[in-house]
Parts: sequence; structure tokens; C-alpha cells
Amino acid sequence: MEKKVVFAFLYILIFPALILLLSGDLFWPAGWIFCIWFILLCFWTILYLYKKDPALLEERYRQPGSGNQELWDRSVVYGLVIGFTLWIIIMPLDAKRFGWSPVFPLWLNILGGAGLAGSFFLFFRSYTDNTFLSPLVRIQEELSELEAKSKVLTEAWTEEKQKITDGNCNRGAFKKKNKRNLKDV
Repeated sequence: MEKKVVFAFLYILIFPALILLLSGDLFWPAGWIFCIWFILLCFWTILYLYKKDPALLEERYRQPGSGNQELWDRSVVYGLVIGFTLWIIIMPLDAKRFGWSPVFPLWLNILGGAGLAGSFFLFFRSYTDNTFLSPLVRIQEELSELEAKSKVLTEAWTEEKQKITDGNCNRGAFKKKNKRNLKDV
């Protein structure tokens, strides 16, 4: 697993290098801001998963087409990879080298930077809150783990509701009323 993490860190550095090289300006401030954001997001997420949810990290390293993944699912994943790569290539060509898009006002650039900060939070939380977040869509035959987790969560929720009910039953008149109701049951 450690080799995969090291490889992922090296692989992630390719994209910022590509952005800065294709821009034609290694001192492009907007490019550096995006590259730093991208590196921090990827590194932080991988380190978090490595320490807190290694099973999800291992799942995310699986190749498209592994397991019971259908052909159309593989096609979608490969399409996303191709789209992401094209986006990384076109972005610096448009924004810096050829200037196909108009220059945006400062307030819009600041709003975009705030959007990057907010998206960092949402991307990271999507990994931390969803232990089943996998790029591979496939039919899972091993549902026993999911069913077991569901049962544990249901039991924990039932216990919490019971604690709340017990806490309310220990208060004055409500306690007496509740005892009468319990005797009737």
C-alpha cells in the first residue's frame, strides 16, 4: 500500500507541472494558486484515507473493469479520466497562453478563489463521510458487510432513542404518567 501512496503523490504532481508548462509562464499566479489547491486537496485526502480508511483508499486504487463492473460503467470512468485530462490541458492554454476567454474582473476572480476554498471542504467531506465512495460502479455480491454496518447503526440509533426516552421519563409528572402507561401495556 505504501508504494501505491508514493506513486499517487508523484502522479498527482504531473498535473500541476503540465498546467504550468502549457501556460507558457512558470510564474503565472492563477496557475500557481490552482496547482497548490490541487496538490493540497489530493495529498490531504490521500493521507486522511491512508490513516483513517485504508479500505476505501484500496478501493479507489482498483482499476476500472475490475470486479463485477459492467462495460458501460467502465466507459463512464474512462470518459471521466479523458475529460479531466482534457480540462487540465485546455485550461492553461485558454487562460494564459492563447487567451481564448475574456479577462475576468477582479471580483469574479476573488469569487472563484472562494469557490475553490469551499469546494476543497466539500471534496474532502465527500471522502470522509462516505466510506463507500468508489469510482467503480459494480454489482456487489458481498453485502454482508453493508448489512452488518446497517444493523449496528440501527441498534445504535435504537439505543440512543431509548436513552432519550429514559431521560424524559425521569422527570416529575411525566414520569408518573409514563409509569401508568407502561402498566397498561
